[in-house]
Amino acid sequence: MPITGFIPAGYNSHHHRYQIPYIPAASLLVLFGWWSVMAKRGPRFWRVVPLSIITILMLPGLWRFGHMVSRNASNIRDHQVAMGRWIDEHLPQESLVAINDAGAIAYYGRRPVLDLVGLVTNGSALPNRAGPGSLFEWLENLPPERRPTHFAIFPDWFPYLKKTTLVGAKLTHFTLGENTISGADTKSLYLANWDGVETEDLPWVRRELITLWDFTVVDALDVGDLTSQAAHEYEGFDRWKDSLREFAMAGAPERVVIDGGRQSSHGERFRMRSRPGEPAALIMRTEAFREFSLRVLVDGKEVGQWEIPRAPVTWTEPVFQIPGDALTGDSVLIELFQIETKTRYPSFHYWLLQ
Repeated sequence: MPITGFIPAGYNSHHHRYQIPYIPAASLLVLFGWWSVMAKRGPRFWRVVPLSIITILMLPGLWRFGHMVSRNASNIRDHQVAMGRWIDEHLPQESLVAINDAGAIAYYGRRPVLDLVGLVTNGSALPNRAGPGSLFEWLENLPPERRPTHFAIFPDWFPYLKKTTLVGAKLTHFTLGENTISGADTKSLYLANWDGVETEDLPWVRRELITLWDFTVVDALDVGDLTSQAAHEYEGFDRWKDSLREFAMAGAPERVVIDGGRQSSHGERFRMRSRPGEPAALIMRTEAFREFSLRVLVDGKEVGQWEIPRAPVTWTEPVFQIPGDALTGDSVLIELFQIETKTRYPSFHYWLLQ
């Protein structure tokens, strides 16, 4: 069988565990087929003997996998079960633990859990598949009472999330000497730290446009947030990569912010609310690890070129001025095309101010 359902037969993860549900049905079909083919070709002997030989040949494999199952169970005991018991003994009852292994940690930990990969928690599967930036945005948008107080995760599974201050001090970890089944060698427990997570969807570097010049935010696009993407018909093209970064704001080193976004190879397209006839300021939050230039189109018409200077390891918020006669309706389609596509350019947030 080249394909078992939608899982390729050659995909060997945890002893082909994703194909195992198909094996009983496939075995019965083989048995029935052999029995039917041989029914009219001779005595019962020729039907029974080959099946008996196959059964005998399977016995060494059954013994080997029986031994492997015991080693796998030992891994689960030393990883997930040990983590769950530590949580039960040390964490407050009101703790909410974010996990990537649903099962033993929740059972032995006896604490509410939030599953980052979506097996037992609704809503996290899609952002987790999209990447660390989208997963962070999903976590950021959770109500305060649903935000995890701890992370019990494989750090190797979430390297970008681990680099942010959201994943705080390590409380304990469990490492396997011989890993036969677990998703990674080390399972760690961390405090969650929400201090670097924004509570308002406003520009920071360009805040004076609002506070001093009486501009108002007509619309905002949070690039890494899948819900915001859908609301703004966002598209990154030609190729894109999810991104998660934590930097201080340009000119305000005390203001450190975590943000998720995209790195597009050619450009972006999105729709924002607007007030027709009024000039507008389009603000981008970016990690400008190199300078880049964008052609700006408004409702299909080119209105200029946006030059973004290099400003590495900091959040900057360059501004592009859109003339009022380019805005003719209650919403506007904005298209950005990178002029030189040597590498991807990063974008994390857009605001339209008028």
